[in-house]
Amino acid sequence: MLSNITTSTSIESQFDSALDLIRHLRPQQVEKNLSNINDLVLDLTEEFLLDIVNQPLKVLRDRIVGKDYLLCDYNRNGDSYRSPWTNTYTPPSNGNLPSDSLRQLEIEANQMFEQYDKMPFDSGVSSVYFWNLENGFAGVILVTINMRPYKTMSGMMNLTGKLIQQLESDHQIADFSHIINIGTIVEQMENKIHQTLNSSYSGKTKDILNSLYNSGNIDESSNVTNKSNYLNNILMEGKNMSDVDFKIFIKNQAPNFYWEILAERARIKLVDQLRENQQLHELLDELINERGELEEKKQQYENFKNIIESTNGINSLLLFKMLQLVQQKQQLAQEKQQL
Repeated sequence: MLSNITTSTSIESQFDSALDLIRHLRPQQVEKNLSNINDLVLDLTEEFLLDIVNQPLKVLRDRIVGKDYLLCDYNRNGDSYRSPWTNTYTPPSNGNLPSDSLRQLEIEANQMFEQYDKMPFDSGVSSVYFWNLENGFAGVILVTINMRPYKTMSGMMNLTGKLIQQLESDHQIADFSHIINIGTIVEQMENKIHQTLNSSYSGKTKDILNSLYNSGNIDESSNVTNKSNYLNNILMEGKNMSDVDFKIFIKNQAPNFYWEILAERARIKLVDQLRENQQLHELLDELINERGELEEKKQQYENFKNIIESTNGINSLLLFKMLQLVQQKQQLAQEKQQL
């Protein structure tokens, strides 16, 4: 009995150590890290770790309808995954399927979130999976966003992390109106996550970068950060107030720097928009110039083509030779300009 207790305690200690190690490693390499840990400690079952540690979502394409869907534990049966579009497993499997009524609700949810995913981000993949329970059903909503690399303000950065938010609410159900309730919950959760990211992760990263550029103004930067946090607290406290109560609240609680921060935020946003517009205008000018050059070359080609078609035999051959000489002359002139 003592040996079994010691073994169980040892496995629990190893498992806690493995989780602590994963928390300190780079999140974008979580799959590689899990594989290495399982190779080092054979007593830790891979399935047990996979149930605890979240991994990046993978995408699979449904060849029947030509749409992508996301893979997770909730649509997996062994090595097969169920498509939310056709309700079939790939590779074929005898996995669990939702009931007819729940399947209809799942179809409606996937159609809704497919549009919801494209509205703010233009691109991405979303999947919704429902499964039956004894007294109801459960579900999961998965969303991935594809960033567009061709934007003029784009750059390379790597900011990863893990965030868990919880929300509980009661709603009435009538037919398939439960889709609206689900969408409302997801939207509320998304707003909470955005607020947390903007105030914590993005704000902290911005402070670090500012301190690197302006090492002599760290105290001033910290003062601005405190003011910004105070502003966010004011906005959160007044979020559920009426317009009249909120105006009274702002008048009594917000000092002068409240308005200074609002003005500074508006100024920074305007400067960024002007800079992006300027870059777009410069890019547009380059495209217009390139189009003009292409039109000019096209016109020259059309002129030579018309001349050749209007002649015959030797004249055509002579004009073709002349065209080659003109092209060689232009090429030599360009090389001379480069030198």
